Amino acid sequence: MLYQCLTMDNELKAGKALAQVGFNENNKIKLKLNWEWLEDNQEKGVSEYVEN
Repeated sequence: MLYQCLTMDNELKAGKALAQVGFNENNKIKLKLNWEWLEDNQEKGVSEYVEN
């Protein structure tokens, strides 16, 4: 997936991620994103989000 993000410094950044969609042990939707920014610094990371 491709995405854009507005930082706390009002900087617009673009990135890409491979997303895994599943469920946790409480049957809540869970997203795991292996992401990286598209700019020159090539910062990468992993983020996880779980439904409330």
